[in-house]
Amino acid sequence: MIVHIYQINISLDRKRVCFMPYDTVLKEYGGVFPSEIYEHVYQTECATEDPEKIFELFNLFHPADYRARSLSVSDVVEFEKGPDDRIFYYCDVFGFREIAF
Repeated sequence: MIVHIYQINISLDRKRVCFMPYDTVLKEYGGVFPSEIYEHVYQTECATEDPEKIFELFNLFHPADYRARSLSVSDVVEFEKGPDDRIFYYCDVFGFREIAF
């Protein structure tokens, strides 16, 4: 399975929602998730579908070729099993929340 990491592009973050909880982001954007302010920062093959394990990997054990910041609140993790089988998770203050991205 392919895992993708998306992070807010700071230069596009005019409402300053980077590192904010999911509910705050939705409130600032009128209930619509602002995927347009995100950029794809990394992808890799991975055996897990557990966002918590991805959090641990991209916080404590960065892959050698990973150049983005540590995974944190407001980041999005995508698990891609196939072209029509994708699931997205928002890294919230406590845990992850499945979202439409």
